[in-house]
Amino acid sequence: MIDYNDLKNELIGKKSKALKVWRFFPIPIVLVVFYFVFGFKYNKWDDGLGFIFLIPVYFSLGSFIFAKNKYYINCFFFVHVLFSCLCFLGYAHPGWLVYLLIPIYYSMRSAYFNRNMGHILYPLILLLAYLVFGFVCGLWHPTWIMFISIPTYYILCSKDEKRRIKLPFLSLSVMLYLIIGYAFNEWMLSVSIFIIPVVYFIYVLSKKKV
Repeated sequence: MIDYNDLKNELIGKKSKALKVWRFFPIPIVLVVFYFVFGFKYNKWDDGLGFIFLIPVYFSLGSFIFAKNKYYINCFFFVHVLFSCLCFLGYAHPGWLVYLLIPIYYSMRSAYFNRNMGHILYPLILLLAYLVFGFVCGLWHPTWIMFISIPTYYILCSKDEKRRIKLPFLSLSVMLYLIIGYAFNEWMLSVSIFIIPVVYFIYVLSKKKV
């Protein structure tokens, strides 16, 4: 009669031995050697970083395959893989920006599970977009304007309904003023945008008096 518990224990034992062999293999040394060869021979020190960042990928894969631990295949794993690929393609810079995706991802998870969009690291998302536009397209100016939307975003995420309705007008007006001014060079015309928050606040104050 087949004892399935013995088979299971034997299989677990084989997997643990395989994991030990996987971890014992000197892959970090091999990859570091590749990095120095890549650097000294081709003078590609930045691009050779792809070898270094494959080290945690290697150990995570071993834990996932042999220990069946799915938690090792996480956001860090995919970002390491992505950065290594970008390095090998010659984009170590600005490829390092992908590491900003890690806190952004976990902030989005927190926002989803807590049902609160205010948990999202909106300033970091804007910083990532700003750096991508800057490094890739050279658009450092006027993309900085989007940082003005930060207070508006968190006000809109506020649970205070009165605050959410009243306060975003000013920061939105400033942002529209700058966008129209820089994009169309219509600075005098764009000043008229500030009429909107002024009219709104006058309306709110008159309503309170009544």
